[in-house]
This record gives sequence, C-alpha cells and structure tokens, in this order.
Amino acid sequence: MFDQLPSGIDPSPWILRLPSGVTLRIPQCGLLIGRGSNCDLVLDDPDVSRRHLLITILAGKPWAIDQGSSNGSLVDGVMIERRRLEDSHEILLGTATLLWSTSEDEDIARLPPNLSVEWELWTSCLAAKRFNKEGLDILCRLGSAEAARRAPHGGLALEWRDPLGTESLGPLRRRLLEQALHQAPT
Repeated sequence: MFDQLPSGIDPSPWILRLPSGVTLRIPQCGLLIGRGSNCDLVLDDPDVSRRHLLITILAGKPWAIDQGSSNGSLVDGVMIERRRLEDSHEILLGTATLLWSTSEDEDIARLPPNLSVEWELWTSCLAAKRFNKEGLDILCRLGSAEAARRAPHGGLALEWRDPLGTESLGPLRRRLLEQALHQAPT
C-alpha cells in the first residue's frame, strides 16, 4: 500500500506518538493537525481548534506553527506561535498530548489512522477496477469534500463547502487527493 504513496509523502526521520499510542512518521510535505475533517491528523477533542497546528519542514528542519488556535499550542509547557522542533518534545493541543522525537525504525505508520484507512480503500477500489459510487465516496472523504461526481466532459468534479477548496486541506491530505485524482479512471 505505501509503495503507491505520491512523492512528497516521503518519510522524514521525525515521529509523533499520538494519544491513542499510534506512532506516526512525519511526511516531508508536513502535517496539519486539528479537529476539522480537512486536517491530515484529526483529533477528536473539543479543546482542539479545527485547524490547530501545522508541522512543516523548512530547510530540512521541522517547525511547529500554531494556526491561530483558540486555546494555543504548547511545546514543553511553553505557548508557541512558531517553534523549531528538536529531538524530543511534548506537544499539547487541547487535552491531547503528542510526543515528538526521531527514530530510524522503519516499522512506523506513514499515514495517520484516518487517512491510512481511506488510502487502503482507494487502492483496493482501483485494484478491483470498481470505480463507481464507492470510488467517488472515497474521493470525498480523502478530499474532505461535500460531493464528488463525474463531470459532463468525463473528468471528475469535487465540491467543497469551504470556498478555498483544496487550499483548505492539510498538505498530506492534499497530496493524497491529487494522487487519487491522477489515478482515477476517466
């Protein structure tokens, strides 16, 4: 499944241990964390903002950038707007504690659990050559879209409630959606 991930989702050496105990390798494209369905990593916590924290890699270094969240983002107990992440940190978003570190272990999840399930369903749908309503539904969930349909010209059309459309998506979710749209049969 992961050999079919698009470029830019290449793994970085940094990992994030989620409150559920899952350990996630941060992709080179970055990761948007929040409560909203357009985020790459969705945290079910009412104290987490819809778009809470962006982890991005700039000049080969990881940064945590608060996205104007209501309750703020804490790294090692200090409220941040933007902070370069080092080898080991505790990140607090709402009541969710995330542990940041580095690891060379290869057996670490490369996609957050919610996106991993959708990507596996997508690749299965393509492999079975059954791109119908099921495929359109998967595209909607991958893209956090309201609706997906075949356009009159034979392409695909996705509709978002958010006027920014794909621009509101986290960088990982956007790359997965772009790859899926590229792979989708016309």
